[in-house]
This record gives sequence, C-alpha cells and structure tokens, in this order.
Amino acid sequence: MTTAMDILVLGLMLVSSVLGQPPAENKTCYQGNQKTATECCPLPRMMEKAIADACNSKYKALSPRVPPGVRKTEGSCVTQCIFTTIGGFNEKNNTLNIEAIRKAILDTTASAKAFLPLLNNSINYCYPIISKDPQFLATPVSPIPERDGCSFLPPALMNCIKIDLFQKCPKNKWNNAPECQHLKEKISTGCSFSAIVSG
Repeated sequence: MTTAMDILVLGLMLVSSVLGQPPAENKTCYQGNQKTATECCPLPRMMEKAIADACNSKYKALSPRVPPGVRKTEGSCVTQCIFTTIGGFNEKNNTLNIEAIRKAILDTTASAKAFLPLLNNSINYCYPIISKDPQFLATPVSPIPERDGCSFLPPALMNCIKIDLFQKCPKNKWNNAPECQHLKEKISTGCSFSAIVSG
C-alpha cells in the first residue's frame, strides 16, 4: 500500500533527478534567426539516412518535442536509437562508444571533402567534454509511461560536434552574411545547434 511518505519520497527523487539535468534553453535562442544554419554552412549528413529514418519512424511519436524555455527531462530518443543502432551507445550502462561513432560519422561523410579535415578534431574535442559532464550523465525521466527515459549523452555529443563544425566552417562552404555571423554569435553564447536550424 502506497503511503503519503512513499509519494513524498518518490516526488523528491523525481525532482532531484530533474534538477541534475541540463537547464532549459533560453527562448531567445530560437528567435530572430533571419537565415538557417544550412543557408550559412551546409553541414554534411552525419549518419546513414536509412538508420535515421528507421529511428525517426520508431520514436518520433513517442518522443515529443519540448518547447524552448522548458527544461527537458530526457534526451532525444531518435538520436539514442541511431547511436544504439551503430554500436555507439550502450543503453545498459549509459556510455558512448566513441570509436563506433567516429567510424559511422566518417563513413557517412566520406564524400564531404571540405569537412573531412575538421571531423576528427570535432569528435576529439567534444567527446571528453560531453562524456564527463554530470548534467548529461543525469538519469533521464520519460514524460510518457510507454518507454524508459532516453539518455542526454547521444544528442549532447551530436549537438557539440555540429556546433564545432559550424563554428569552424570551411571558407568555401561559409556564407559570410551578417545573418550568419549572428548565428555564430548565438551558439557561442550557449544556444544549441537545433536553435539555429530553422529561421
């Protein structure tokens, strides 16, 4: 039989786990974009389309988007699915396999000659930061009962890699318009890559 004390303890556990998770992103990150990230620097596709499509079909409906300004209690289930499929994420112990991720990214981007010199550096820069950050190691909480919460690690790593590539975009791929400089400034203040994907 559930007592009031059980409910209180469960509530405190939920609150403490949520408080250890990444903070909500500022709404202004999504506002005032006059160009999209792709218009400024068209990054190559990082994962095989067939894998991404399969994970999208499986999890998109079960992984509702959280509006800007609202704290996320879990990471992207679609990204976790992609990483798990390529052997880049162990769901049992919440760890990344960086060599499997590196191989998948480099295989998929093999024809993106302009970005190839940057990719390894971005992966090497992001992995140590993301894999040890307590906010991304926090226990995720699913907003729906049909599944477990999805890890913060896979989307955090992908976000970091995309931001690093965008910030170091090769000159022959970069649109030097003021609106694009504005996007660089935004992500340098902590906005996510997804905040600059749409206008």
